[in-house]
Amino acid sequence: MRNYNSPQLKAIQSWARLLDSQFSFFGTKYRFGIDPLMNLLPFIGSFTGFIAGGVMLLMAIRAGASGKVIIKMLMNILVDYIIGSIPIIGQIFDFVYKANNRNLALLERHFNDGAHQGSGMGYLMSILFVAFLLSTALLYVFALLLIQLAEFVYGGF
Repeated sequence: MRNYNSPQLKAIQSWARLLDSQFSFFGTKYRFGIDPLMNLLPFIGSFTGFIAGGVMLLMAIRAGASGKVIIKMLMNILVDYIIGSIPIIGQIFDFVYKANNRNLALLERHFNDGAHQGSGMGYLMSILFVAFLLSTALLYVFALLLIQLAEFVYGGF
């Protein structure tokens, strides 16, 4: 398709590199950025990474990304934030997941190859439906556990 090489996309590329792949471990090809380093600070680091991902999202909107790309980027940011908030697991996850590099790849495919066009409402509705099903299942399991606990504590109803 077209090679979208605007100043906005170059700024987004620089931002993603800083957050996810600016540095490397000595003697390896593995790269990391300041996002997983910020996440080493409990609570504050994960939130700071969430804000940094939001800045990249705003940059993508200003560059003219489609609604579908924005929704997919937001999902990557939320996954990074939610799992990144879990102690220990979140810190490891943040070094591996690299949400900002994923979002950059989405943008590059969108602008260069014409991928991910449209409003993304179908994608959003699918996500909301799955979230509803998972929430309902979790509430059901939680209710069953409470009933079991009540039977154990009070010997039945």
